[in-house]
Amino acid sequence: MADKALRLKMERGQCMDLFPVPASAVAQALAPFGLEERDALSDLLPEGTFYSPLGPSDVQSGDQGDAASYTLGKKLKKSQYVARAPGLLRMLFQPWFSQEALDRLAAGRWRCENGILAPAELGEVRLPIPRPQARLDRGGLVHRMVWEADQDLTLEVFLPRELALAPGRELEMAGAVLTVEGQMDVPPVAGERWLLLSAGIPARPEELPSEDGAGSWRLCLAEGGPALKPGSWLRWPGVLPTDFWVGRPPYLFRL
Repeated sequence: MADKALRLKMERGQCMDLFPVPASAVAQALAPFGLEERDALSDLLPEGTFYSPLGPSDVQSGDQGDAASYTLGKKLKKSQYVARAPGLLRMLFQPWFSQEALDRLAAGRWRCENGILAPAELGEVRLPIPRPQARLDRGGLVHRMVWEADQDLTLEVFLPRELALAPGRELEMAGAVLTVEGQMDVPPVAGERWLLLSAGIPARPEELPSEDGAGSWRLCLAEGGPALKPGSWLRWPGVLPTDFWVGRPPYLFRL
């Protein structure tokens, strides 16, 4: 897979109906610029992050007798994103990760805020704030969740190839106007694990590998059928098979 990241800016105060923006909405916005239906791409994610891998290690909640440790463990367990730092990504799959993460959080070497686990030197990564909103739609009152940014946000989508999008181009996506900042190469971390960065990907559960160490995934319902949750990861030696996926393939980043 090619690894390109399209960087987009969301200005302060703009709203999105959904966040993260799913790959389907990204594909719709990018289709006029050369994206094809068969191309795989990721959801729109905060700059420099991936979805946290699901269940790569036994993340504990910390010692309930130690309030500070317990609080840090709860934050770690609920983190939805992880910083795209090679050393951190490799550690996620080690059996001793949970205790090491708690030690580093307690020492201030890592931080776990806004649902993002990251090394402290990367600084704080901010996310939009969800706020409920009611609006009238065809005569009825409809409640929905919108996302309000208290500062400008840089977001990224991972693409299979480069698109002809000049910096400054504006894209409408999920209720917000995003400005293209440019594209960059994202070299994958060498390994055999493939991390799912697209939500709502239909899958055939009976065809997923079940042997120990093959991966970790969770299923949900999407469009009436089983789908893999983002952050699921799978592991195979050699070439990644494609016959497990139904419809458009997902974006899988090689770790």
